[in-house]
Amino acid sequence: MNQEWEYYNHALIPTTAPHVTPDVSWMKDRKKWRELAGGRYPLFARWTTDFDCQEETEWWYVIRSAPFKFEELGKNARKHIRQAFKKCTVKKIRAEECVDELFQVYEEAYTRYQNADNQITREEFRAGCLEEDANVEYWGGYDLAGRMIGYLMVIVRESCVEISTAKFSPQYMNLRVSDALYAAILEHYLNERGKDYVSSGQRSINHMTNTQEYKMETFAFRKAYCRIHVQYFSLTGMLIFVLYPVKGFLKYFDKNIRIHQLLGVLTMEEIARKNRKGKKQV
Repeated sequence: MNQEWEYYNHALIPTTAPHVTPDVSWMKDRKKWRELAGGRYPLFARWTTDFDCQEETEWWYVIRSAPFKFEELGKNARKHIRQAFKKCTVKKIRAEECVDELFQVYEEAYTRYQNADNQITREEFRAGCLEEDANVEYWGGYDLAGRMIGYLMVIVRESCVEISTAKFSPQYMNLRVSDALYAAILEHYLNERGKDYVSSGQRSINHMTNTQEYKMETFAFRKAYCRIHVQYFSLTGMLIFVLYPVKGFLKYFDKNIRIHQLLGVLTMEEIARKNRKGKKQV
């Protein structure tokens, strides 16, 4: 089976590192879609190309390149990070040993999100924590009383690291545990383990967040521009073709979770169309 793809949230997405372009030749075979989705029916496949290109496209990863030099950060950033380490502790943890603590933070974090549509149950969360994967590592942030108030889940690859999940308890944000966690992993992976970059994910269209701006301002992350591609399975493409002209009207019903999910796909389709149009003009 093709290990470069996985089924997630009704779609097939690459498991490759951001700078690696996945194989898409299988998409012409309808049987492969269901095979890669474990027998389920994916609605579409999404992937990116031209990682860290020079053109300012409408899709990007947020990355921090090596090395990580604390003294080169801004004055306020250095002050906040020092304060964070006085109020919090950070350590690498084993997820299976603290599932309940992790889920508590996960639940509390979701109270901050607007229009989030992918929250999972306790059982699903526990199953994910217990799933063995040598490339996945967890980092926990704690207040001085020993309560977990934030965590990061990262995927460690040969030349880079991806922050897969970042959750923080909103009632403890004044302790700035996020500052401590990000500083710790940047030092560990970029300086101690010699990775080329740490990725903090792609552009978000699922819920509104200012976390990308925070990481760019505090830790000198930057946008690595790329191009997004979307390929639809079965009749999904026809549905998108019909609904695309009325996407503006659908925004009035964005509070409906299904409409919100559909608008996310339509937004990706809009950006992908601009990519195709731009390439034709070159």
